[in-house]
Amino acid sequence: MCSSSWSRLDFTESVTVVAGGKIGQKKRFTVYKYIITAHPEFFRAACNGGFEEAKDKIVRLPEVEPETFGCLLHWIYTGHIVVMNEEDIDATERQAPSLRYVALVELYALADKYGEPRLRNATIDQIIELADTTEIFPGTGVVDIACNKTSRRSNLRKVLADYYNACAELEWLLDHQDELAAEFYFEMAMRMKEGINDSPNVNNKCRYHEHNDDVPKCS
Repeated sequence: MCSSSWSRLDFTESVTVVAGGKIGQKKRFTVYKYIITAHPEFFRAACNGGFEEAKDKIVRLPEVEPETFGCLLHWIYTGHIVVMNEEDIDATERQAPSLRYVALVELYALADKYGEPRLRNATIDQIIELADTTEIFPGTGVVDIACNKTSRRSNLRKVLADYYNACAELEWLLDHQDELAAEFYFEMAMRMKEGINDSPNVNNKCRYHEHNDDVPKCS
């Protein structure tokens, strides 16, 4: 017997999302409305009349890079994060994954803005797994993006602060002190005060996760 609690998904109604604000860099995405409304709070409002764009079924995101929105959309559809295709990762990026770190931090910032704790957790997992695989923690440019685009005491900042506390030598920190924001040094100090002195890794990644009624604790 079929359960009456299930409804057939509607593939007939879609929304056009225009990401990017610069001429020549805008990109249009056609998205099924039911998928969008089931996820980020912004889109739920946009598609249900909370924004003027909803009347024309067009949502404009001029402040969001098309590549970052594409990563968000890929995660919404598949549940997996892909910031770079395997064939696009050259030898330099494979050795020092700066582009992938930047893309992951941008994705976390987008998930932070749209209220997606599951995506924030998944993005942190990807950052930790990437650091474990390459044995290179995120550089100062990545930290700068995180400080500019995420809130204080965000879990992303905690991850980065723990890497620098555990992995960066004092001499290196002194040589690069002008490259790190004062608020990041504050985060590093807070983490040490909280008794966290080990590096993030795949075995302790759950301590950087957010959990609530919709996001159960890790098993």
